[in-house]
Amino acid sequence: MKTITAFCFLFFWGQAIFAQLIHIHGRVTDADSKRNLPGVSIIVGESICISDSAGYFHLNVQAAAIKRDGLIFSCIGYMQKKVAFDTSNSYDIEL
Repeated sequence: MKTITAFCFLFFWGQAIFAQLIHIHGRVTDADSKRNLPGVSIIVGESICISDSAGYFHLNVQAAAIKRDGLIFSCIGYMQKKVAFDTSNSYDIEL
């Protein structure tokens, strides 16, 4: 019985470690005019969000995905930008 309990504990504890979520947020602006950019796609692994009318975004992503893939910012009329993950959870991006 102890081995079954220990196995279940380790199995679910391991799942919790690998499924940790990180909350990232920030704002996307135009590099030239410094105006907010609404409608920018922010992609991390299989997660995606769109910046709001003020250029702000909020996204909960798996820690493994953001460390592996980084953040991709994409908007019509702008060059796509890939940003590597750092220890910060806040990003101010210029396209």
